Amino acid sequence: MRLTAIMAMTVAAAMTVQAGQTKRQPVIVYVQNNANVRPNAKNQAEDLASSMFASIGVKIDWRNGEPDASSSTQALAIRLARNTPKTEKPGALAYAQPYEGVHIVVFWDRMECELTPIELLAHVMVHEITHILEGVSRHSESGIMKEHWSADDHRMMKTHPLSFAAEDVHLIHRGLAARNSSSGMEMASSRAPATTIWEK
Repeated sequence: MRLTAIMAMTVAAAMTVQAGQTKRQPVIVYVQNNANVRPNAKNQAEDLASSMFASIGVKIDWRNGEPDASSSTQALAIRLARNTPKTEKPGALAYAQPYEGVHIVVFWDRMECELTPIELLAHVMVHEITHILEGVSRHSESGIMKEHWSADDHRMMKTHPLSFAAEDVHLIHRGLAARNSSSGMEMASSRAPATTIWEK
């Protein structure tokens, strides 16, 4: 019920914000559920993440599994991980490779015991997808793209999604334009620096 209300408010805001804007191609995101997240919880997190992106005019097309290596579409790939070694990016909830432009790893085992694991998973996925779409390694002073979410941020997630800073909306749409251009977006090596969202 709570997630439904949140999504309804966010979608309503999206309709207002995006009135008169041109239709954009959806962003295809594959999710590989290696963490065995319950399908209902995963779907709820994806729905909430979709509504958050809808508020800035971005449509997410969720798919299961991994993208086809031969596909010409610039799909994103999220891997939900479990049994994460303590030595792998200690304190991080997830990481993305924005200069490589495809891969995201989410450490589900570091968030499933939180009071709001579904809401937290949605925010983490939105944060990392945004890194990929922006194509740069950066964080904002406020909102969804903060490097560290405070206790207040976590409490807010229970009732209302964190918002995008204005600069992030601009960078997302600029990045999407580059990805959707006829020449496509030049991707750097997968060895490029990763960006993370950290535990509070």
